[in-house]
Amino acid sequence: MKISKRERNLLIILLTLVFLWGYNELVLGNQNRAIESLKAQKLEKDMDYDTINRYIALEKELDASLKELENDADEVKKNYFGAIIQEDIITIIYDFLNASNLTSNSLTFLPMKNEDYNHTKLYSMSVTLAYQGSYSSLLDFMELINGYEKKIIVDSLGIAASEEGLLNGNLLLTFHGFEESQQLNTQWMVTEGSYHNPFVHNGDFNDEASSNINFEDIIIEFETSRVLLEDYMELNYSLNSSHSNIKANGSLNSNSKVKDYSLKLEYNFPKRDETSHVFISLGGSPLVIKDPPMAINLWVYSYNPADLILRGRLKTTDSQVYTLDFTNNINWVGWNQVSALIPQDKTLYPIELDGIMIESTSGNEEGGVLLLDGLEAIYNPEPVVDPIIMEEDEFIHYEVQPNDTLIEISMRFYNSNSYVYEIMRINGLEKESDLTAGKILIIPKP
Repeated sequence: MKISKRERNLLIILLTLVFLWGYNELVLGNQNRAIESLKAQKLEKDMDYDTINRYIALEKELDASLKELENDADEVKKNYFGAIIQEDIITIIYDFLNASNLTSNSLTFLPMKNEDYNHTKLYSMSVTLAYQGSYSSLLDFMELINGYEKKIIVDSLGIAASEEGLLNGNLLLTFHGFEESQQLNTQWMVTEGSYHNPFVHNGDFNDEASSNINFEDIIIEFETSRVLLEDYMELNYSLNSSHSNIKANGSLNSNSKVKDYSLKLEYNFPKRDETSHVFISLGGSPLVIKDPPMAINLWVYSYNPADLILRGRLKTTDSQVYTLDFTNNINWVGWNQVSALIPQDKTLYPIELDGIMIESTSGNEEGGVLLLDGLEAIYNPEPVVDPIIMEEDEFIHYEVQPNDTLIEISMRFYNSNSYVYEIMRINGLEKESDLTAGKILIIPKP
């Protein structure tokens, strides 16, 4: 078939167009797609690069913040001890006694305690120091404590006047540290000869003190007297809830701290808009406390931190009720010993500890398991004989002595008898006969 010249030209043009289209699709199209793919990869890499830069900047920020926190922590730790070592404490107290002309014939080391403080384990050891000396010596001793490079807490100070015109009493000091400390030694050993007694100073009021005596003459006590109130060896208790939909169950558990068993308490507080509690009534023989102890201790095992309050309840013989506050937040995992202060008014005793209360105030649903063990009363081996039991910023706690009168007490603290009615008002006294020996009065500081 013969085609014309015009048709041949059109065919050539058509074939050229087909070739160009095929070239564009097969060659240039693949290149364009490759370029677009590379552009997308570049964009992705740029985004990754920006992300990495942001992470690097954030890491630098975090490193700077961490460094700042570490510096802050170091500054805080400078104020506290590292490991709390008995020898160091005795040496520090000895130096203070020497420098202040104060004397002491006994130290009492209270049991070591530990607690979680902002996710850091904080250890503490308290020491009761029986002292004697002049008023200026006591002030010098307190100034030395206040000016020491490590923080030493004065928890309580008892002051009484002796017939010789000197002051004597008991001073409770607490030393805090961030590292686990050594266990208390029951004896202080000296391998050769004799050792200077750090608790007898060659002062004006102790002329017979020797500068080199046997260390056995020093009275150092390392344990307080403990009375075990409840060992949870038997299921002699009952559970009572503030609301019927609170679930609580108790049983014995072999994970214990004192003897063979502890009390396992399973609890579940539903979501509520009001405070809820579970009360563990201590059945069997009443837990009667005959004399006021320093504190009531309780071992608590927590499987997870919980926003719970742990309290105890006391009842007097005339049905007055007092609350013991062990802790306002169970913020630890494992065993932890909590302690509650107890009324020191001797007129309230004997007193009965009739139960332990777990209280939820968050309003949220709260469930878990606690183990309780070793409920005990802690007594100082040497009772405090000073009439001033505790001195705070605004008040003095004064123990009424035999034959005390309101006028004498007013004169003692204010050098005036015009404060009698103020003392009566604050302490709820209606008449002079309400003032009985052993009663603890709150005296506003002048």
